[in-house]
Amino acid sequence: MRNLAWLVIGEGEPYLRGSRIDLRVGELILGRRSETFEPDIAFDNFLVSRRHCMLQRETDNITIVDLGSKHGTAVNGEQLSPHAQRVLADGDMVTLAKGAVNFRFAASTAWDETMELGRLLQTQAVVSPLTLDEARRECRVDKENIPVSVKEWDFLWLLRQHAGRLVSYDAIKRTVWNERPLNPGDFAPDVSMDEINTLIYRLRRKLGNHADLIRTVRGQGCMLEEQVELPKTPIDK
Repeated sequence: MRNLAWLVIGEGEPYLRGSRIDLRVGELILGRRSETFEPDIAFDNFLVSRRHCMLQRETDNITIVDLGSKHGTAVNGEQLSPHAQRVLADGDMVTLAKGAVNFRFAASTAWDETMELGRLLQTQAVVSPLTLDEARRECRVDKENIPVSVKEWDFLWLLRQHAGRLVSYDAIKRTVWNERPLNPGDFAPDVSMDEINTLIYRLRRKLGNHADLIRTVRGQGCMLEEQVELPKTPIDK
């Protein structure tokens, strides 16, 4: 038997809503990356301090400590005193910088050492007539499978996570071209608009009569035109 612990992101770029971050034993610094410092878990928000807070995992519990951040850390709405430890319990909601970032702490006990934690987060999202199956990484249009590349899938899944909302080109670059190094200053990979437009063009051709599901806003980003029906997951209540 072993204890499992992770964070479920509610808000906090560059992570997508519902993303899970597994917590290892030891200390993890949460904060904002800079040219001279890279925290263990980095958020792209100027309100988050570079060394904002720390999670410390021991065998049986996990504690959180605010590291003297400018805009503070709260657990379940209760502001933490700087440098004071707080033990986290399953389901606790943590907010950084007065809500600029929030995530839920989750913990459970696994009896099976080979248990696949990914099953806890398997979801299937439907955007009629487009279906995206995360578990199988399959895309269906009018109930028929269409082949998509890795980058095409990553692009569609990113838009699905923010259905009905504009996703910036920088967020698209970070997610779809995450194998490329980030440029100093803007924290986005060097990806040309020609590459992005080519990707969108290929996907629209595959969507056929439903190509207008992908909407672009000149100079800003893209969005999935229709709302997504999001099923409940076991850990994001």
